[in-house]
Amino acid sequence: VNGSLRELQTLDTLPSDAPENIVADIHVSSSGQRVYVSNRGHDSVAVYQVRGDGQLTRLAIQSCGGKWPRNFTLAPDGRFILVANEHSDEISVLPVLDGAAELGAPVTRAFIARPTCLQWLS
Repeated sequence: VNGSLRELQTLDTLPSDAPENIVADIHVSSSGQRVYVSNRGHDSVAVYQVRGDGQLTRLAIQSCGGKWPRNFTLAPDGRFILVANEHSDEISVLPVLDGAAELGAPVTRAFIARPTCLQWLS
């Protein structure tokens, strides 16, 4: 109401036995019902459901399809996530699924030297 923020929740983006990690990027789906977080080091994307009270529930942690995800973007139709994997020199295209997995294995890759940022052009 007055422009202040307060913490509602703190969540892990990785399993407890994961290696050292850096959270790289966060995006909310166009529906507002999913939150995606990329993990550098673990090389994964964590998927969360947004509940009615605004709290998040982790649904899945899936491979990002490469090494060291810098940035990712959701396709305008919400069917794919494109991940810029800097250390493996590729952009991975992951399908967005319904169900326990939430993200599928890469359906294609584009090999580009050290990609760091992705953006849709209209």
